[in-house]
Amino acid sequence: GEYIRITNRGDFGFDSSLPGFGILVEKQDTNNGDSNSNLVNTDANNAWLKIIEADGDDALIRNKDSGSNTDTFTNGDKFGNLNSSDGMLIFDNRGRLVSWSASVFSTNSSELLVSINPIMKTQSFDVLPPRSPAELLKGETLFVDVYTDTTCHLSINVRSHSGNYINKTIPHLPVGTSQVPIIDVDDSFPYTGDLIGNIGCDDYNFREIDLKWHKVGHRIISEDFHSTVKYNEDSKIFLSPDYEGDGSRYYDLEIQGAASRVAEIENTGSTSPGDQIIISINPDGLLVPGMIARGELVFVDNFGIELRIPITLEAESSFTSNSALSWLSEPGNGLFLISVLLAVSIFTGGKSKQELLSSSSKAEE
Repeated sequence: GEYIRITNRGDFGFDSSLPGFGILVEKQDTNNGDSNSNLVNTDANNAWLKIIEADGDDALIRNKDSGSNTDTFTNGDKFGNLNSSDGMLIFDNRGRLVSWSASVFSTNSSELLVSINPIMKTQSFDVLPPRSPAELLKGETLFVDVYTDTTCHLSINVRSHSGNYINKTIPHLPVGTSQVPIIDVDDSFPYTGDLIGNIGCDDYNFREIDLKWHKVGHRIISEDFHSTVKYNEDSKIFLSPDYEGDGSRYYDLEIQGAASRVAEIENTGSTSPGDQIIISINPDGLLVPGMIARGELVFVDNFGIELRIPITLEAESSFTSNSALSWLSEPGNGLFLISVLLAVSIFTGGKSKQELLSSSSKAEE
């Protein structure tokens, strides 16, 4: 999920070593990075946690400084949903201007008060675009989900790229959530643009949108990769991703996490559907039979869009072969077999006892 974290950093204790003092505003998006593997903030453009700098110069993101005394918000500053001339605008990672505004007031020399006020009622009307940046294939349509609790006339006033404006009204939008088409990507579209404007219902509750989009040749839709590797000699593995689309796309590829100690990408650059990813395996004495090394295969395209897919490398052992022993090595299969054998034992054992009693009775007669 996404969160805005607001803290007062004063000139005392640990915080006295900070470059500035006041209200520190941080934006967290746990959809970015991988906290379980301690791989966060690896991409400055899609950070797991970043500081919203009050001076607006993004010097931390651009690695121009390590923080300044103008990065915090102080008495009289504002942020959130407001006019750009009044303070710092905050957008979520779906390109929507937030539905609230905040003002900072000083109560005394060391205390600051933050007043947060709602600007619109998102419980009665809201717009949900795709996450930014949106990846669109040629011929694909960008949709947004629109929720309304009353029937209304939906107004769309946006620009997708230079010279292309969309101004239309969809009458009688029904109650509930509807998928609304916004733009159709064709040959006339450039490779990148920003969807900027607003979408509202009956001339009220307009959501301001600033959503970056890119036209791409394909999308990789594989959820994970698993491969068995040799534990005692160098080898290569070939991964075949699943693709949507039929065009090419440029990637820088790398493996991160524990798997990177024994694996390295051999091919990088332009990739087309059907192309395999070649990975060289160098155990270097780090693997033993049955050992598992996990990591992430990281794709970064020429737009800076990052894709992370989990990868698991399992060193060969007697349990990785296609044999009955391999099947039995799975705990669920072992329990299943034990249950079957126990049932057969009970059934056949009971039957034998019954037959024995029957034979004894006949003998007595």
